[in-house]
Amino acid sequence: MCAHIIVHMPDLHLSSVHFIGVGGISLSALAKLMLKLDIRVSGSDTVYSPAIIELMEKGADIWIGSKPELIGKPDLAVYSSAIADCDKELVFCRSSGIPVFERHLFLGRIAAAFPNTIAISGTHGKTTACGLLCAIFKHANKAFCGHVGGGVGNGIGNLYYSGDDFFVTEACEYRRSLLSVKANIAVVLNAESDHPDTYKSLSEIFETFDEFLFGKKECLPLVCGDSDYYKKHLLSSSRRAITFGSSPSDDFFITEIEECSGGCYSFAISYLGENITDIKLGIPGRHNVYNAAAAAAVSYLLHIDGQTIKQAIENFQGIKRRFERKGMIKGAEVIHDYAHHPSEIRAVLESAVKMTDGRLITVFQPHTYSRTAMLIDDFCRVFNGCDEVYIVKEYSARENSSQGMSAYDLFKRLENRNSFYYEEILSLAADLIKKTRAGDMILVLGAGDIEKLCDLLV
Repeated sequence: MCAHIIVHMPDLHLSSVHFIGVGGISLSALAKLMLKLDIRVSGSDTVYSPAIIELMEKGADIWIGSKPELIGKPDLAVYSSAIADCDKELVFCRSSGIPVFERHLFLGRIAAAFPNTIAISGTHGKTTACGLLCAIFKHANKAFCGHVGGGVGNGIGNLYYSGDDFFVTEACEYRRSLLSVKANIAVVLNAESDHPDTYKSLSEIFETFDEFLFGKKECLPLVCGDSDYYKKHLLSSSRRAITFGSSPSDDFFITEIEECSGGCYSFAISYLGENITDIKLGIPGRHNVYNAAAAAAVSYLLHIDGQTIKQAIENFQGIKRRFERKGMIKGAEVIHDYAHHPSEIRAVLESAVKMTDGRLITVFQPHTYSRTAMLIDDFCRVFNGCDEVYIVKEYSARENSSQGMSAYDLFKRLENRNSFYYEEILSLAADLIKKTRAGDMILVLGAGDIEKLCDLLV
């Protein structure tokens, strides 16, 4: 099983791998893949999580905290981009002569071991589009390995393996890590400013996507024709890509977009004038029309028929932390979404408003100081129309306060009179339980640890 992955690393004889930050969504998936290869896995992280428990149940040796004395002599160490250079385990591995790879470099090595790699990039929608593509491949009985940045339904999870013909993965633009994955089919969904610690301007982001799409001669580039990346940049260049979008000039033409019940949408899609299929989504949000169209386009280019594409997409069960229904409290529904960029939040709010007759109570935890500072005016605009908005202390991730603005800074800028600030979630949970009424919807947003609020509520 996947033995060629070992062959593709001639400089390394892999029998054991250590993961620093193993609880992360991508690293835990790569650790699962190593276990499938019968490679010993050890790892560490700061807290226990369901991902860590799952790995331990599969046979991985994992501990909490940085404990170099437990590492031993693995053939390779892999670390998350969130790990600081001063981390004790990282320092130990480097000083001990253990080969060390940052996550995206190791992912690139794995991708290169497969004969065909499909990489999906873009500021928003990567996980959903990648999950949809994996669902189609699974329904079509393709032999593939899927590496997804979220918990996908339909029995896929964040790592799915059924064979070696294709490797399907997300490719994130943060720190230009997507350039480590040399794809045979590369997809760009959209492009906005989201990582001010990596890019100084939108043009830098566009240039990075250029290199991602056109840096490999054998790569087939697929781009959303409605995106700013295409309309403001690629269209006027000499480079050409296959497009999907709402214009008749797009190769994959999306038509008949209609809103259905529950905030979901239906649409039809054709290729060069020939109808492929019509689809009724089971996940809410107009933005998911584009994510589904991207997955459908890739599948059609790989000769998967329209009926198989339709069945897989319509039966797609969604992704954890993407408009995920967590449960009920006093007759109010609690929804959690990973949205942490104003454009993502706006899309989620538009769906949520259509799905509730009561108040829309929005909770948001900013993610990183630099993003909050760069997008603070957009955050204010998107939240000022909410019935009630609760801002929770930021999830600083890899940053410190000197790098931007805090959650409290955002709260002070809000003009919404029904806005509130909380330093911690226990008090917020208690207050929400008191104030919530039947028919309300509590929408919990953010990419940090705000999901814990949902657990307290339901």
